[in-house]
Amino acid sequence: RNVLCFGGKDGFIRLDTVLTPLLPVEIELGNYPARLYTGTPLIWKDLPAGVYSLQATNSEGCTITREVDVADGNALHLDFGQHPAIIHFGDSLWVEPIADFQITLAEWQPQDDVRCPSCPATFISPGNTGKYTLTVFDPNGCSTSATLGVQVEQGVRVYVANAIRPGSGGPNGELTVYAGPEVARIRSLQVFDRWGNKIFEQNDLAPNVPSAWDGTFNGKAVNPGVIMWVSKVETIDGQVETFSGDITVLR
Repeated sequence: RNVLCFGGKDGFIRLDTVLTPLLPVEIELGNYPARLYTGTPLIWKDLPAGVYSLQATNSEGCTITREVDVADGNALHLDFGQHPAIIHFGDSLWVEPIADFQITLAEWQPQDDVRCPSCPATFISPGNTGKYTLTVFDPNGCSTSATLGVQVEQGVRVYVANAIRPGSGGPNGELTVYAGPEVARIRSLQVFDRWGNKIFEQNDLAPNVPSAWDGTFNGKAVNPGVIMWVSKVETIDGQVETFSGDITVLR
């Protein structure tokens, strides 16, 4: 029998009969010890792929040699097609391996940042640069592995439009702190006029959601011009960073 899995050692050769009545027959297979055939089948197990020389010598000393080919199993090819993958901290990466065989079982290592550790294709959300190994099996139980390197770019992404028109209902009609998925929440947002007087403050708001500021101070619309904003944001790993900038208020 041929080897089941590529590179394996589960092939075997079975000798059922010999075409001579002159028994016993000495059988030599490659470098394996000689064995005697007396009518009972002989089996050589746990063979790697290769071409084996089988030599038979009967009781009269006559010898014949044949070659026996034990073929290797099919090589399994698994690849991710990208080395390495690059994402930003807080983002998720969709990975889908390329395989030339049917995948019946899969296992990722490490599993901590893998959404579905038993799925060949899944999302990975790493916190740091690292490597992930996928081991898969085909219907015959043969396995192969591939490793994907993931480079994680650090840093916190925060953006506030440089101009707003309060109450306009347009895309820049409200003061909003936009942030990447690495930001868990906005701890605080403060707005100051051009002289440094605080005219608005809001705590514990969600990123990418308009703040409660309506463009007024003490019930009156602020004058067109430049104001300052300061915001403290908390990342998904518990870090706190402060960002600031200026905005032009339009009317």
